[in-house]
Amino acid sequence: MNKNVYILIALLVVLLIAAYYVLKMPGESDSNSEHSTIFLSVDSAATDGIEIKSPSTDVKLERKGNTWYVTAPVHYRADQKSVEDAIHQCKILSVLNLVSDKPEKFSIFQVDSTGTRISLFQGGKATSAFIVGKTSPNFTDSYVRKAGANQVMLARGVLEYTFNRQLKEWRDRTIISVSREEIKSIAVQNGKDSYQLMLRDSVWMLDGKRVKLSAVNDLIASLSNFQADDFLDSAVTPAPKTSSRISFAGLQLRFAENGKDGYYVQSSTSSQWYIVEGWHAKEIFKSRKDLLE
Repeated sequence: MNKNVYILIALLVVLLIAAYYVLKMPGESDSNSEHSTIFLSVDSAATDGIEIKSPSTDVKLERKGNTWYVTAPVHYRADQKSVEDAIHQCKILSVLNLVSDKPEKFSIFQVDSTGTRISLFQGGKATSAFIVGKTSPNFTDSYVRKAGANQVMLARGVLEYTFNRQLKEWRDRTIISVSREEIKSIAVQNGKDSYQLMLRDSVWMLDGKRVKLSAVNDLIASLSNFQADDFLDSAVTPAPKTSSRISFAGLQLRFAENGKDGYYVQSSTSSQWYIVEGWHAKEIFKSRKDLLE
């Protein structure tokens, strides 16, 4: 081997050694500990408020009766499962070990203002608060710190997926939800391609012709639990002009093209306008050709 090859091998060895020690820096290494302790004391049944603040999100959630609502920066029914999952995660959150107690290192673990602060409330009073930082090098754990404390802990789980969500992900994105059994006819008004599907003697028909059962089942599945991709909260000028309608189970969906390969959508049960992406809308915009055998 010539001299250049030896130099490259030596550099590679140096880099491997450096990488080893970087990964073994306090707080940056994977934990092999089998022992963990509960991080917070949380009464999930009594918790009736959550505030989540990060550089990109500032959301307040409150429980009214048995239902959770987003109360800031908008007022809207919350996604119940997302809130329940967040509270459950707070309750079971376990930590493995201390990684640092030096405030000057908070930024390394993103448990400072760059992290996500979660505050829990009971009757309007804060009961606990902590900051979720970045994910550990093994991509299975996260760094956390209690508000007002210096101890940065390694916690089980990738917590950013539970807490660091966009506002729309905390809101209930259900546009319409009905049981499939309630859908016995579907009327589509979409320009020249308007038609009505009817369930007759347990057989779906379109203009007296049998249809593809798989296509109709897919359509019913999409309509029975139709979800938005986002919300239209600001006024649109001029107001959205309805271009298509789908009626079923005594309800109606109204669609207006938004000029971005998608639609503004409003249901007959609410004045709220939603945003549905084009690929999503195509799941329910079935043509006659799609449906007929």
